[in-house]
Amino acid sequence: MERLDDNDLKYLVDHIFLPPKLPQKCDPDAHRHDGVLVDYVASTSRVFQHIYSVRTPSEDLKVWDVLSRMLVNMRTLYDFDDGGVVRSKLLAVLERMEVSGESHTVLNILEDFR
Repeated sequence: MERLDDNDLKYLVDHIFLPPKLPQKCDPDAHRHDGVLVDYVASTSRVFQHIYSVRTPSEDLKVWDVLSRMLVNMRTLYDFDDGGVVRSKLLAVLERMEVSGESHTVLNILEDFR
């Protein structure tokens, strides 16, 4: 992960460690900051997953694998510069989705988009 600038670091501290509060003013970089937050959590989860894998049964690691894929998919389909889901990327992510025993739900969603 690239080095965080002071504004990004303040955003992470405000949104991870401090109690929630209503914004006092509009943040023009909110979408970009959200992207930094997702990147940071994804990167940290991969590090934790690697450390955790040394002494954890593989069954427990499946949860971390699902979390990592979810964060990668979120980063892939959301445009953090403009603040919205990119429809073409959403369809691609849904087509690659692996849902045990529930794949018909994904197919129904895909049919609604086409």
